[in-house]
Amino acid sequence: MVGRTRGLTFEDYSALWNWSTERLEDFWTSIWDFFDVGIHATRPSRQALEYSEMPGAQWFPGARLNFAAHALQHDDIDGDSAAVVGLDESGRQTTLSWNELRGQVGAVTDWLAACGVTPGDRVVGYLPNIPEAVVAFLACASLGAVWCACGPEYSPSGAADRLAQLDPVVLIAADSSRYSGSIHHHGDAVNALRDQIPSLREVLWISHRGAPAARGGDPLWAEVIAHPAEPIFTPVAFDHSLWVLYSSGTTGRPKGIVHGHGGVLLEQLKYLGLHANLRPGDRFWWYASTSWVMWNVQVAGLLLGATILAYDGNPSWPATDASWRIACDHHITVMGTSAAYLLACQRAGVRPGEQFDLSELRYLGGTGSPLPPSAYAWVYDAIGSHLWLSSQSGGTISPRVSPPEFPRCRCEPAKSKPGRSASPWRCGTNTGLRWWPRRENWSSPNRCRPCNCTSGATATTSVAGQRISTPTQGSGVTGIRSPSRVWAG
Repeated sequence: MVGRTRGLTFEDYSALWNWSTERLEDFWTSIWDFFDVGIHATRPSRQALEYSEMPGAQWFPGARLNFAAHALQHDDIDGDSAAVVGLDESGRQTTLSWNELRGQVGAVTDWLAACGVTPGDRVVGYLPNIPEAVVAFLACASLGAVWCACGPEYSPSGAADRLAQLDPVVLIAADSSRYSGSIHHHGDAVNALRDQIPSLREVLWISHRGAPAARGGDPLWAEVIAHPAEPIFTPVAFDHSLWVLYSSGTTGRPKGIVHGHGGVLLEQLKYLGLHANLRPGDRFWWYASTSWVMWNVQVAGLLLGATILAYDGNPSWPATDASWRIACDHHITVMGTSAAYLLACQRAGVRPGEQFDLSELRYLGGTGSPLPPSAYAWVYDAIGSHLWLSSQSGGTISPRVSPPEFPRCRCEPAKSKPGRSASPWRCGTNTGLRWWPRRENWSSPNRCRPCNCTSGATATTSVAGQRISTPTQGSGVTGIRSPSRVWAG
């Protein structure tokens, strides 16, 4: 498209990447145009970047859109086909068609509005990876409210350390989940959490076991979705807050990171649509809990019209090869997991390509930790040489991946994504690692200069135009802006 509309040709990926980082406005505008974002958005000006200095850069000024509108409105997809498939360890499966998904999202949106939730209010979830979590997030986004979730693997105090910072008005929680062959009841944990968040006005229970811990007057999910409704999407500014993610909390109180509607929309269309080649009819599964950014990435698969799989359980139960059985049984075409799981399969002698029919699987993503060269060799030998294997790093900042057609050594780290000026760097001191890039100007589109410090041996990625600031109690949803992320401060 760039060649047709701009008269540009690139002799290789490096040339395209250089253009994408030197001509940021042209590049992000081309993403907007290529994916027809304007169908469900308004943009009064063709200007992509009004103010380039950091902090405070403003992208797509005046644009109005809604992430959920792009995720749920696909005129070219059969409304009765599967949008979300829910699966747990017992084999219990639930399927939401696109029509059913829209109806449930509309019903929950109406309920939130009736509770007085307005754009900018925070709605939080204490939920396993179940279809209801997808519905809850999309309903929240439809209304312009801000979403944040923790999985039940967090204790009530651990969840409160994150969620209570946001002063949320609604908590959506499940009374149970499955893991490693056991049913885990969370009623007491939910009530302990709600007691630590004084700003809550409502607690909505998703009941798989009758919600015996629900307090008098608490609404139940089944009652709310009993009357499906067509969702109404509230148009919001490009940088209006969509969701909040949190740092690990290993170096103090967890720190909030806010992502905006427009930035997430463009970034995920680019990553999933171009890098992962995700398309309508695909089946997309990235094993994750609702606490991890990869859950958010999987939900974004709806933007491309793919069917997403929400799995509640242990990826290695009842045996290490459990995830590959799921991929086979559910005809997964684009799959993601952790590097740790791939290494566990390698150590256990699992050979998925021989044990299961994975011929439909064409993309495999790995993240969470570095993938060593031996694991690359194992993937191509034990799973299939046809795969596009993408080992990513950067988490909530900026995964480093390259497009499917880019030829490279099988054990070479993936290249930087277009539109992101990034380079590896290392830095350390006797008192611990310090993650901060050296650069001349925060708004410079040029790639960051590698740090000259050679102490320590750990590499990370720095991204030009992006900065992490430390959030404080009650900091809400303001932040420092970049082309595809908003960092809460």
